[in-house]
Amino acid sequence: MKLFKSLRNIDSKYPLVGDGILTLVLASLAFFSLRAYWALAPLPVHPLLAATLVSLEIIPLVLRRVFPSAILLIITIAGVTLQILNIPEMSVIAITLIIAIFSTAVYGGRRRNLICGICIAAILGSISYNLVFSGNVVLPINRFLYGATNFLLNSMLFLPIWWFGNTLRKSREQTLQLKERTEQLVREREENARRAVVDERIRIARDLHDVLAHHVSVMGIQAGAARQVLKQYPEKALNSLSLIETSSRQAVAELYRLLGLLRDEKQVEKFTPQPSLQQLEKLVADMQNAGLQVEVKIEGEKREIPEMVDLSAFRIIEEALTNTLKHAGATKATVNINYHNSMLILDITDNGHGIVTDGNIASGGKGLIGMRERANLVNGEFWAGNGPNGGFRIQVKLPLGEQR
Repeated sequence: MKLFKSLRNIDSKYPLVGDGILTLVLASLAFFSLRAYWALAPLPVHPLLAATLVSLEIIPLVLRRVFPSAILLIITIAGVTLQILNIPEMSVIAITLIIAIFSTAVYGGRRRNLICGICIAAILGSISYNLVFSGNVVLPINRFLYGATNFLLNSMLFLPIWWFGNTLRKSREQTLQLKERTEQLVREREENARRAVVDERIRIARDLHDVLAHHVSVMGIQAGAARQVLKQYPEKALNSLSLIETSSRQAVAELYRLLGLLRDEKQVEKFTPQPSLQQLEKLVADMQNAGLQVEVKIEGEKREIPEMVDLSAFRIIEEALTNTLKHAGATKATVNINYHNSMLILDITDNGHGIVTDGNIASGGKGLIGMRERANLVNGEFWAGNGPNGGFRIQVKLPLGEQR
């Protein structure tokens, strides 16, 4: 068993070596058989011609997997010629024909079946001619009956070999297709896993930016306010320091939660719940303590909304107010939340200096990019630019699905 497996591995890795050994063995047997016939009776043709035809019948098998159809045609022509000339060596020749037909059926091109059919018909025809019509064979029985019997026997030999070769070819093609499909699925799985990792990193980076930018901005503004009033109004300075302490603890808690997601996926949502519009009142209080007056207006009937929409809405409002606090030079901001039929509409404005460029901006800093991405994440719409009455304005539409 081990020897057979080793030979099979060698044949699959080095097909020319295996075919070369097979050809050498068959050629040795054929020439030995031809020499034995020659010793019993003179050959009907010159020995050199007989040896040449036998060589053409066997030696091309070395390339049976490289040029299968051409090799079958050469072997068939040589075999038919041997039959017509009545050269007495057909035992090994029959083996070479079987191998050539099988190889063409397995490895041949688009016209392999046509070539196999023609060659099998030519071989059977030459054998029938030699037995029935040539007069070279003297038989004590009915010549036609013997020829018909021989024709059927050879048909039962060559045709199943042809069919088996085609069956093996189809099996090999199906195996190859299955292998390619498996490899494709593996590549797609790896690509999906890679994309999932990238998407998760982007989401965590977005949350880190939103959380840290908000809390650090509040701490920076409160620290500046404490420094300015420390000597004259120490109570206000203490209040600002208290807000800094609270914001720092919240930032650390949020950072701890996000880092927990990176450490172990089983810890998702374990540390603190995801923020939502339920925390909007606290966000507004933090902003007002930082010096930004925020007014919240709610239109429509409040109702339960999808978790991802709730999170995106809160983060967009948080980032918008943080940007207003940091960059707009504003003292007041208005947050309008409209619970439309199938849409949550956010309209956030301030009384700051707005932007110098055209209001219909396509992109902005990381904060604007993050807000746009959060809107896109839930198939929403995002717009940011100068407001009609000055200041900066952000409009977001987040789909809620059908109203129940």
